[in-house]
Amino acid sequence: MSVSWSTNKRSKLMISGYGGLTYTKDLIMPYFPKKIIRFVEPFAGLGRISEMVNAEELYLNDLSDYAVNTLKNKFSQTTFNNQKINYKIEQMDFRDFIKKYDSEDSFIFCDPPWRKNIYDNHERPAFTEKRIIDYYEALLEILPQCKGDWMITSDRDEHENGRRLQKSGYTNIVLEATDKPKFYGRNPAVRLCSNLNRSFGL
Repeated sequence: MSVSWSTNKRSKLMISGYGGLTYTKDLIMPYFPKKIIRFVEPFAGLGRISEMVNAEELYLNDLSDYAVNTLKNKFSQTTFNNQKINYKIEQMDFRDFIKKYDSEDSFIFCDPPWRKNIYDNHERPAFTEKRIIDYYEALLEILPQCKGDWMITSDRDEHENGRRLQKSGYTNIVLEATDKPKFYGRNPAVRLCSNLNRSFGL
């Protein structure tokens, strides 16, 4: 598998910092299961979601060397209820990672890449598929076969994934942060897609 990073060190980042769900993470958390035993995150990035999760076990993955090193430093002293959390940080293909850590006690949270040009202009994250849509097609093939519950994120309009989440047949909801700085000239927003209808109030 080839992992591509941008080689254009002079290019300006299209987003601030490393990206991720910086402006919408607080909106997402209420839609997580009330109790999480095993939290599985195939695209963990810098762990901005993972660090907010109360779980007995954390299984985090990313193909970026920078992200993996950050995760190892961030979670080396992680505790929950004054007890050390069992955690594992991997650097493997997201498909293999999901299959490895799927269980009936798992909640699998997937935040795959949203826009390829962000990765073309950033040296740190890893982009492994040819197109954005490839991530979503793979996830929507794998996740419905999993034993655990799951959730996928995307940008609100699904610009580069062919509206795969909206067409999936699973519950979708768009969350918009109205009190944060503008992102591409609009309020930051995230689309959630999940098999957890109860988390969406259905």
